Amino acid sequence: MKETFLGVHVCGYTYEQLVAKLMEDIDHNRKSFIVAINPEKIMKAQRDDRLRELLNQATYPIPDGIGVVFASILKGGSIRSRVTGIDMMLRLCQEAAARGKKIFLYGAKPGVADEAKRRLEEM
Repeated sequence: MKETFLGVHVCGYTYEQLVAKLMEDIDHNRKSFIVAINPEKIMKAQRDDRLRELLNQATYPIPDGIGVVFASILKGGSIRSRVTGIDMMLRLCQEAAARGKKIFLYGAKPGVADEAKRRLEEM
């Protein structure tokens, strides 16, 4: 269920479909990773082969830019809505909490992960 834009793959899953797929991956101990694809990344990947390879290795390259949605519509594809990285993360954290699953937060500076944890627990 992937479409390709200038050599970069993008999946057409909805939030609900993607959360279900990720929970299935977790339940079966399968590794997967998400990359939020927007037009800027697609254009940078035209000049950077390594970036394009990395983007295309994602298990779930999600359509994080409205330009990706418009491009899909124009080429007769099936992507009809954005699936933003931050919204996907929040939905995944909510589903993990509902199922009693643990998540790992990695922050750049001391305290960042702790602050993210605190904010997620307030939701």
